[in-house]
Amino acid sequence: MTQENGENPRPSCYGVLEKVFPRSQGGLREVRERCWNCLERVECLRAATSQTGQARLLSEERAGRDSALVGGVAGFLQRWSRLKNENKKGGHS
Repeated sequence: MTQENGENPRPSCYGVLEKVFPRSQGGLREVRERCWNCLERVECLRAATSQTGQARLLSEERAGRDSALVGGVAGFLQRWSRLKNENKKGGHS
């Protein structure tokens, strides 16, 4: 992907969630080491996480991790509540 004006072409990985913020072996998402020195890093990560469906995916992953820490019925209710709030923010019923 490149910018329209051609002045500063963006790297092909720009805004691609699985390339710039992939899951580690432990299952958590981490910024790749090569991204830390990139001048586009912050905007790239924002673009990757705000794409349709990606923000929801990340919210669901976080809710799952949080409920796994608590476990049981309490964990289920926390996850359900968080997902319900995310759906309200996103305009879903």
